[in-house]
Amino acid sequence: MVSTKKFMELMKKKIEADYPDTATVSTMVKSKDPISKQSDVRETVLLTDIPCRLSYLVKGSGPSVKTDTYDISSNIVKLFLAPEHDIPIGSRITVHHQGEHIRYECAGIPKKYPTHQEIEMLLSEAN
Repeated sequence: MVSTKKFMELMKKKIEADYPDTATVSTMVKSKDPISKQSDVRETVLLTDIPCRLSYLVKGSGPSVKTDTYDISSNIVKLFLAPEHDIPIGSRITVHHQGEHIRYECAGIPKKYPTHQEIEMLLSEAN
């Protein structure tokens, strides 16, 4: 018989094997120049090349989903990745997805499970 812990490890490996995308996570960090004493805010990379998967959920239903154009703000974008990564709220996440680099912002508290975590994101205006 397989233990619950071993079963969860196997499920986690199975889920992660299906991650086709990669992500880079960065955040804004305030620093002070020791010489000039001026404060500066810089983007600092926290994590790189994290295997992940994007998921899109269209709010509502009906004909708007079937049209050629739709309002991107009506979509919920979720990022699925391994649970051991700590992603701060407000982080900038660049996802390499199907040959494109798409920039998002972490919009919610990551929901962590034993096998994965889910992060709701907003499309960054930097795109």
